[in-house]
Amino acid sequence: MVFHGLNKTKNMIWDNTGGYFTGSQGLTCEGYIKATQDKVLKAVSKRFPGATVQKMIIEEKSTKNPKDMLEWFDSTVDDNHTLFKIILPDGSEWAVDFHQHAAGNSPVMHRWSETRRTWKDKYMGDEYYERPSVTYPPKSKPDK
Repeated sequence: MVFHGLNKTKNMIWDNTGGYFTGSQGLTCEGYIKATQDKVLKAVSKRFPGATVQKMIIEEKSTKNPKDMLEWFDSTVDDNHTLFKIILPDGSEWAVDFHQHAAGNSPVMHRWSETRRTWKDKYMGDEYYERPSVTYPPKSKPDK
């Protein structure tokens, strides 16, 4: 909880000091989704006709269904991460994650299995849970 609060405070301070003068913002993962969604959908439909784009949420199981008092306290901070999942017509799955890229943790686009492994092994362990929050079906004709 403390780290989450400190990170939000850092972003607010940056947005209202250095970010104000430079135009840069301390975007959250959801902020990156909002800032890039239209461009990602357009690029995917143009370069990969028939691909599906999903806005995915990776979260702790206990955040949504706490089993005891400790998990209830933990659930007061919604530990999650939001990113795009691209499913190409050949069935391969790819992650597009501007937030982790900006933090220096991964390339912008990489295999979905790498995202799953990283978040499960490094951050969440058995608490790992992923779900699509929005699915953008393939377009029959790409946008120009």
